Amino acid sequence: MMQIMRGPGLADSGHDDVLLAQIEAFKRRAPLLYFILIVNTVAVAVTHFSAAPRALTVYVPAAVIALIVVRMVRWQLRRHVQFSIEEARRNVRLTIVLGSLIGVALLVWALALYPYDLDTAKGFLTGHGHVVLFVGITVVSCVFLLMHVRAAALAIILIVVPPFCGYLFATARLVEIAIAINLLLVSGGMFYVVVTFCRDFEQMVRAKGELARLSQQNAELANIDAVTGLPNRRRFFAELYGVV
Repeated sequence: MMQIMRGPGLADSGHDDVLLAQIEAFKRRAPLLYFILIVNTVAVAVTHFSAAPRALTVYVPAAVIALIVVRMVRWQLRRHVQFSIEEARRNVRLTIVLGSLIGVALLVWALALYPYDLDTAKGFLTGHGHVVLFVGITVVSCVFLLMHVRAAALAIILIVVPPFCGYLFATARLVEIAIAINLLLVSGGMFYVVVTFCRDFEQMVRAKGELARLSQQNAELANIDAVTGLPNRRRFFAELYGVV
């Protein structure tokens, strides 16, 4: 998995300014991401409460939600904190690891719930349908809210979608096969969008940093004498009137 993330055009940038921009963008979206995960998990657990064992409808979702709540509160408390390079790098790595683990946990849980069908609203939505809806909405939400942390977004797609679609294909039922094909096509489109978005985002951040560097360089050149390297008249008057 990590070898795939390090491939050309996929790995998160090693540039410090891009890394800081990534974590700042994700910091604003993290609480919403975790809130959506909690709502989706609770909804599936409630609808399957009467059909599935308590281990699947209470204990497993409670453990996952507890982890999600801790992460959500942590990001909410640190939303105004300016991270150092090392803190940003550590948080990006942790986001990738925890995102992958949560993805695995939710996938295994969804597959475990799938056999427990239920008939609600006179056939409008079965238990199978709700599990498929849960996986689809969760994947789409996670990918687009994790988009700035490219490796985490792509990990969610690669960890959740292929195994779940393989399970749907294995049922050999036309509806599930059609859903699996649709989910694979949508996920392929999201994969492309994430890769191109992150490439453009990195280029934008680096261009902004280069523009700031050139502006600073021009300001320095305008305030020193080209021959002696000493502060010139412009610098003198700027300091005299307090406009540096």
